[in-house]
Amino acid sequence: TFSPSNVMDEDGPTPADIYSEPEVISIEDVPEFHYDPDAHQVPHQPWRRGMTDGCEDSIEVEWRKEAEDIIYKSADFVGGKVLDVTWYLTRCVITIDDDLSGVDQYSMGPEIQVKMPDDGPEYIDPEETKVEPIWAEEETYLYERNEEEEKREKEKLYAPKDVDDEEEGDFPDEDDEVPLFATEETREDMAAMSIEEEVRIENEQRPLDIEAIQVDTPALSTIARAILEALEEEDDRLDVLERHEIILASPSEPGYLETQRQFDDFRGYPVAVETVDPWNSNRVLKGTLEDRNSMDVIINKKGRMVTIPQNFVKCVRLLNMKDDEDLDFDEDDLDEEE
Repeated sequence: TFSPSNVMDEDGPTPADIYSEPEVISIEDVPEFHYDPDAHQVPHQPWRRGMTDGCEDSIEVEWRKEAEDIIYKSADFVGGKVLDVTWYLTRCVITIDDDLSGVDQYSMGPEIQVKMPDDGPEYIDPEETKVEPIWAEEETYLYERNEEEEKREKEKLYAPKDVDDEEEGDFPDEDDEVPLFATEETREDMAAMSIEEEVRIENEQRPLDIEAIQVDTPALSTIARAILEALEEEDDRLDVLERHEIILASPSEPGYLETQRQFDDFRGYPVAVETVDPWNSNRVLKGTLEDRNSMDVIINKKGRMVTIPQNFVKCVRLLNMKDDEDLDFDEDDLDEEE
């Protein structure tokens, strides 16, 4: 026979299950039951579905202009210069001046992840066989290892070994890793080390990062911190950080339109819009630039408005005025909006 278990739960016995009547609701009170196929976030674009959460608003809307003012002033406060602010559906791209010499580089701001194209985006013209890269950078060596020099420096770090050292095995082998510092530092020296010195030493111990050398990430981190903190103070009202990813960008190459100011300045000019999509039906659409907003690029093709959603736009390139005569239009090749 078995006696009852004496094991007790520390939190006491399991409470009895108390049945409760489920709450009765009316279908009329559930918005999801009232789908209206004729209701669209953008009235003149019935093909666009989903909630845009106000991001379909005009570029000139008040909440965007107020956010831009905050961005300009916060970057200027730490020594940076904002050239333009460009809005997308889920991104806010802030173009920063390349001159970062006046920015404090030790503000402990957010980590900056540098993203560069592998080979640079390409402009592809179906009528040409030659592919022209937008950015053409020559390959240069930033660092080349000198093994002979490293060996000589390594020999200077240690005194000649004695027989006793060899027997005790205290002297490192030739292939052993050499410590970073040859001199002994006291605890007082380490305690008095400044934050700047700690950051410098930490950076020296990290692997060589080509992108970090080309871009002043500490200065960008300072600017990013100032912008994020300023926007966060007003985010309950403007809701910018909740709806957008903040991206810092460098100025574009001449001849290509990336910022809102560039699109506004070149309205009425002939452009070529290169598209990219998951189905590899990429093509180049030529026309006169009509408008650009957070969701679309709109070009005019001989009186017909062609809307290209931003998520399909790879790049927009200015064409020579003489190329305007070559803006052929194939109605079967595009889904246009009149």
